[in-house]
Order: sequence, then C-alpha cells, then structure tokens
Amino acid sequence: SAFEGAVRDLVRSEEKVYRISNPATGFSDRYVQERLAARGAVPRSGLFDPPVFGPVFRRMFRPGPALLESIENVAAKNGLRVGRYSAVHLRLRHPLGWGGRRVAGRDGNGTADRSGLRFSGKEKSSAINIAVNAIECAVGNPASPMTVTNTNALEPLYLFSDSNDTVALLANPEASPFAGHRKVRILSRDVSSEALHLAYNKGSQYPPADFFGMFVDLFIAVGARCITFDGIGRFGLLASTISGAKCRARHRGAVRGVSSMVCQRLGLNHT
Repeated sequence: SAFEGAVRDLVRSEEKVYRISNPATGFSDRYVQERLAARGAVPRSGLFDPPVFGPVFRRMFRPGPALLESIENVAAKNGLRVGRYSAVHLRLRHPLGWGGRRVAGRDGNGTADRSGLRFSGKEKSSAINIAVNAIECAVGNPASPMTVTNTNALEPLYLFSDSNDTVALLANPEASPFAGHRKVRILSRDVSSEALHLAYNKGSQYPPADFFGMFVDLFIAVGARCITFDGIGRFGLLASTISGAKCRARHRGAVRGVSSMVCQRLGLNHT
C-alpha cells in the first residue's frame, strides 16, 4: 500500500532522523498523519481514521530477541493477553510534578530523576495519593470493562512507573490502599530495582539489559485495552499513542508549572 511504501522508503532513505513527534506538543497521531499526507501516503480527506502512529512505530521499531523474551515472560507471568487488561502510568520523579522543584533522590544521592524517588515522608504520601487517584480514574472510566461482579473474571490492571517503591506497594495485595477492593487487581513486572532514565543514567556501567524494564513497560502498556496515563512527562502518552486505544484517560496535568490531579477522558489526538 502507499502507507507501507512510504514507511519503507523512510527506513531506507538517507534521512537519518525522522521525527514522529511534534517538538511542541509531543506524540500525536495527527502530526504523523499530516507528515505522511505530505508524502502522499494517506489522503488528506481521510486524516485521523484509522490511526497511523502505532503502525509507523511498529514498522520502525521492533524488540530484539532478548527484550522480546522479557516482554513475553512478564505477560505470561501476569496472565496478560493483548486487549484484555488495562494499564496505568505514573511519572513520579519529574520536577514538574513537584512544582518545578528537583526533589532530592534516594538516600540524598542527587535528584529523584537521577537516582530514584525517596519513598518516605512527603514524597511517599504524595506518590500514594497520585497513584490512588490514577487507579480510581482507570476503574471509573466508563469505557473500561473493569466494572464486573465476578472476581475471577476481573480484568487486570498493569501498573508502570518510574518509582519502583510505589508500584511495589500498590501491587502488593496485602499492603495496597486497594487491598480487598473487588474491582481492582493490580499487576506489575519485577520492580525490585529502581527504574533507569535514558536521559540521566548513561555510561558503560549500565548494560543494555538494565534498561529492559522501561521497554517492557512500554510494550506491555501498548497491548492494553484502556490506558490511563500521567500528564506529567510523556512516556504514558507515548504508549497510548502507539496503541491507538480508544479508551484513554489522563489522571494528572500541569498548568503554569503547577501539577494537579484530574481524571480526563481523551480522544486519540488529544495530548
């Protein structure tokens, strides 16, 4: 097709960097479709339906064998089947979520974005409050099939975040604020190690496998039927845009540098 040919030509061309996100607004299906329309790959009259960001991404980026094995292992361990679970994203180490202030990292080592969020005091209580709002936003999303009466048929919720302590707490059926809640079954990958950040954790001391967790989260989230993402940062937004899921919600936003908890259902081209 013209679409596949255009993507193939991009991969083979001498254009070393092809932007699939808008520098100003981030990941947007609209932006990719407009660029493809300029190349004659999709008709302008048919923009935005069906979505093309995900197909473009999948043709340009594929997990290598080792990463693919990790993704499949996490999915199998949690019993996740594509399109039969929801995903919730938390971006808890970004300065914007703390009023633009770079909070101290774990054990006072650098900043939270570099070394992990300190899970005590104000940082811990704030992280839990944000997570609870996010989960409640996901469960209350009318487009989500999570409202069920049979506990055995409960659709799982995959939680992913840059704060491993927060995920570990929420995914613990005994310690979670949702312990005993019949509509919430939270799952995650192994979060015994702090999540690394590509922008800050650089150098030969980090082998590629140390970053697998981040990509496992991305590809698992892409397979979700419903995605509730954090408006702070763009990782969850990226996952939802790749997936093309029609069931999307944002649980937090920021205006003039001040973050606030919300629950806003979104269309595909809203960021």
